[in-house]
Amino acid sequence: MILYQCLDFLVTVTEVFSLVVLMTCLLKKPRFNPFISKAIPFITIILSAYLFTWFTEFGALKSIFIGLLTILLLKIFYKDNLILDITVMEIWWTIPIFFTEAIIIGLTNFVLKDNATTEINGQLLVQWWIYLILIVIRLIVISICYKALKNFKYEIQMKDLGILSVVFLFVFFCFFVVNYNLLNLNTTEAFSLYGIGSLFCFLFIIQFLYSKNTMYIRELEKQNEFKIDKMQKQFEYYQSKQAYEERIKSIYHDMKNHLLVLENKENTEETQKMAKKLREQIESYEEYTHTGNEFLDVIIKDKTRIAKEKNIDFIVAIDFNNINLIEPLDISTIFGNALDNAIEGVEKLPEEKRVIFVKSGKVNDFLSIVIENNYNPEIKLENKKTTKKDKFLHGYGIQNIKNAVEKYNGTCTITKENEKFTLKILIPIK
Repeated sequence: MILYQCLDFLVTVTEVFSLVVLMTCLLKKPRFNPFISKAIPFITIILSAYLFTWFTEFGALKSIFIGLLTILLLKIFYKDNLILDITVMEIWWTIPIFFTEAIIIGLTNFVLKDNATTEINGQLLVQWWIYLILIVIRLIVISICYKALKNFKYEIQMKDLGILSVVFLFVFFCFFVVNYNLLNLNTTEAFSLYGIGSLFCFLFIIQFLYSKNTMYIRELEKQNEFKIDKMQKQFEYYQSKQAYEERIKSIYHDMKNHLLVLENKENTEETQKMAKKLREQIESYEEYTHTGNEFLDVIIKDKTRIAKEKNIDFIVAIDFNNINLIEPLDISTIFGNALDNAIEGVEKLPEEKRVIFVKSGKVNDFLSIVIENNYNPEIKLENKKTTKKDKFLHGYGIQNIKNAVEKYNGTCTITKENEKFTLKILIPIK
């Protein structure tokens, strides 16, 4: 009997291991350390199943208890929503448990028949090697599930859960009918229904989830292409602005020299007034912000102009001298999006509160970027992402910044405190 208890324990281990595999594929937000979030539910469910099987007389109630315990543990150890927790539980019972047991039931009753059982201490038990076959089949099934779902990114919706729940309830009904007929009526008439039904449910769930995920990934790829195209256009815009600014600065220096010649050659009151007026018209180019990076200079000047038009106090303290690790496209992505967001955040405030502060430079072995602006917490963002009309495009601004920062193994944090919105970026300098 000890051998069968050990074999049953191994079967239970494979059952719960299949749950861990599904958790790995479908649950992406562990509440604690990822290892702990898997290990504690794994151990808890194994011990519960083993105790309920050999030391209690709960019978069919064991399945209900284990199912509810599974949902509870997933909710405790993962931040994913309850819909996904229930989905994982239903898939776990439908495929690695019900489907593999249906295969074994078919094997023992239609192929092996009388050779499938043996009598030990007056009890009729399944042959020990059938347990091993069950373990092998379950491992094969869960490997198929893992291969189909390992890159799962789709977010399960309520309507998806409804469809999967119908499938789960159907195969659970078949499981109940089989056990009722076998234990109460001593018949095997429902075995075919259980086998065919569980096979259908297995194929349906895998195909359903795989197709949903594939369509979702294709949509993400289209969105990524759109984002890249948008960033490229933004980059090209600053490139053209850079060339334009170079031409303007060249013209400015020439005009300045011409004005000096004009003043010295025709030193009359009229020429002096004319020269003064022309100098006032072009003097804004002497206020050009020098960050140490010519490309970043163009971005800051462009945002300075926009801030001035909107009566925003734009304070810049940037030192990019000898910092060449960030590519121009990523500089455009980080500063362009961040300053656009900051300008949007303050332009609706009273003029005395329209302040944006930008500070960046080398701190120890890191490049530090801090962008801070006032904001009104009472203004609720539409769709929780943006107040802009173009929600689709702007919703990717922060994510684009994070992607650009992660490219250089940096970190990006956002805080909202005391009516101030602060974006902090740290990028290691090799």
